[in-house]
Amino acid sequence: MARTPTRPTVPAPPYSQPPSSSSPSSSRLPYDDAVPSDALLDRIVIDPQICFGKPVVRGARIWVGLVLGLLADGATKEDVLQEYPQLAADDVHACLAYGSMLAMARFVDVA
Repeated sequence: MARTPTRPTVPAPPYSQPPSSSSPSSSRLPYDDAVPSDALLDRIVIDPQICFGKPVVRGARIWVGLVLGLLADGATKEDVLQEYPQLAADDVHACLAYGSMLAMARFVDVA
């Protein structure tokens, strides 16, 4: 039985105060611009049958962690695209969006 790849969910980041109801943009929260878009996150999949369930770029089998590691080590987006020509610029942006999403999540140490 084939499993359908799952897409990570976006956690709701905490904010200090709700937006003021008197402002014209009261429907927007302070972090709305920081939440990764669904269009970018749709490029990242997690499937236990692909790369041991690590998050990968859809259709490329390239780990998100690999792309983030390259960028953290000083590689530019253009360097990554040259090294992995099967990736598109939006795939690199999707990896950054996924990392951003994880950094906004709350983790509680239960040990």
